Amino acid sequence: MVSKDEKEARRTKKQEHEKAKEEEKSGIGQTVDDFWIETKIKAQLLTGQNITSVNYFNRSVKNKVYVIGKAKSHFEKDQVLQILKKTKGVESVTEHIEVVAGASY
Repeated sequence: MVSKDEKEARRTKKQEHEKAKEEEKSGIGQTVDDFWIETKIKAQLLTGQNITSVNYFNRSVKNKVYVIGKAKSHFEKDQVLQILKKTKGVESVTEHIEVVAGASY
């Protein structure tokens, strides 16, 4: 049988372990996750049909993606946002995409 003090010690140890894992994740592990998200997004934009990928700049910070760019149409903008939101690991998307109708890129 486990004593009350021993249960509390185990609980404290578990909480400290979880906190250490979280702090570790916010360092190098998080940087790798963000880099991987950015790489996946770039590849998907490059291979996306009717998307001019060079018109967009995106950055991932703690699994939140920020994108700036110019779209040729609302359809292109919607496609880009759909790709970003469906990318595994992305928690949220903040966009500043301007639709420039009739532009030829």
